[in-house]
Amino acid sequence: MSNTTYILRAVVFSLAGSVLVFFLVGMLLADSWQVQASRSIPATAEQVAAKVVDLGQWSDWSALDFQLGNPTEQEVRGVAGQSGQIATWSGPMGVASLELTRVTSESVDYLIHYQYGASEQSLGGRFVGSISWQPEELTTMVAWVETGELDSFVQRWSNWFGALQDKVQQVQRSSLAGLAESLRRNQAPPAVDAADAPK
Repeated sequence: MSNTTYILRAVVFSLAGSVLVFFLVGMLLADSWQVQASRSIPATAEQVAAKVVDLGQWSDWSALDFQLGNPTEQEVRGVAGQSGQIATWSGPMGVASLELTRVTSESVDYLIHYQYGASEQSLGGRFVGSISWQPEELTTMVAWVETGELDSFVQRWSNWFGALQDKVQQVQRSSLAGLAESLRRNQAPPAVDAADAPK
């Protein structure tokens, strides 16, 4: 056997072994993930709820956004305070949606679905989550939990490195900070016009 044939066989067996390991280990890796964050917000539970149960107000405080190429268009449909509200993003790179599946006086549940690329060769996923709020003495504790399903081996390997979870947690923390800031702005006293100021 020539050296060239030996080297070729070694490369083929090595590649086949790598592919086998990829699939075998991929089957053992977790097929879902969960990320959570919480924040104590200086506002009443009613004020927090008014922001969270209305998808039309999420753009004012939430960092959750899908950039799907230029232009990416967003549309919100449904009745504020009720389940069935849907925000959709669509652009040249794909589509994404966020639906409030359950709305109560203390929490909302939601479903995120996204798809990148043409339908016949798309990459996508599903996230489910919940945002809840509980009144405390002078503040409201807001808790955010999100779970993702990993259908493919590629997604499971990506999940093992934790990049997606880190991104989701960044979104959660930024959104809770944005919610606190949005409520703070709403509670700020109106500016006094110089002409009306006491002399």
